[in-house]
Amino acid sequence: MARIFDLQRLFSERAPALTRRLPPGSFQVLRALLHERRINRALSQLHGRDAATLSEGVLRRLGIRVEVEGLEHLRRNPRVVVAANHPTGGVEGFVLIATLLRATGSLKLPANEVLAEVPALRPHVVAIDRYRGNAGAGGPFAEAFEGDETVLVFPAGKTARMRGKRLREYPWLKSFVTYARRSNRQICPVWVSGRNTHRFYAIHKVRRLLGVKLNLEMFLLPDELFHRRGECVQVRVGPPRQPTSHNLRTDAEYAEALRQEVEAMAEHSRIQPTT
Repeated sequence: MARIFDLQRLFSERAPALTRRLPPGSFQVLRALLHERRINRALSQLHGRDAATLSEGVLRRLGIRVEVEGLEHLRRNPRVVVAANHPTGGVEGFVLIATLLRATGSLKLPANEVLAEVPALRPHVVAIDRYRGNAGAGGPFAEAFEGDETVLVFPAGKTARMRGKRLREYPWLKSFVTYARRSNRQICPVWVSGRNTHRFYAIHKVRRLLGVKLNLEMFLLPDELFHRRGECVQVRVGPPRQPTSHNLRTDAEYAEALRQEVEAMAEHSRIQPTT
């Protein structure tokens, strides 16, 4: 079976110094932990599908149902920036890719360049170098906003973590507000339900207590995807608004206001099944 995701190649290309320091047998362990064979089997079986059909296929295999409120905001305003929370790191991506493509017929997604390894996603991914952020995307990032396709962003850049007893987003980066304003796009805030396992958050808490900077829990994200089996994922789409019409002084303040609004959606969502 051909590998669409080849962990050793990805590591060697993107982190050669780290690859050389890994002890023998590391990639066998990582392949098992990250479900490389299982993911490649699924992608192989879904080969030739477009991004919406592939995403729906992944969700169907996981037995995940999707319910959306406010879809009319997207259908009436396809040239928007969709700014969404990032609760689990995987499922919300497939959910929103399928939802946006079905609602608007177009999509650009600034995301980790690894996603572009999947042929069906490649036309939609604006590859971001995780070490350089949006600046690493250069022209393509700006071009995505200047074009006419719906732009989906996860402004936190990282999956949410537990703070106390509540799941909280990391601060939202302001770049999506800046580019939306420059390209005269409205912004739709979107909330997606979901959370990872207690194990994921426990590892994050322990490594922080020990002062470990390496994001160890990140390696569990593929496994967390399979733990979402049988769930109903809820999505709420807020009405679009012009980033130039706010009374806040800076784009960073506006991004923070949107983050707070999206987190508040979790408490006020009334979900209706999609048709």
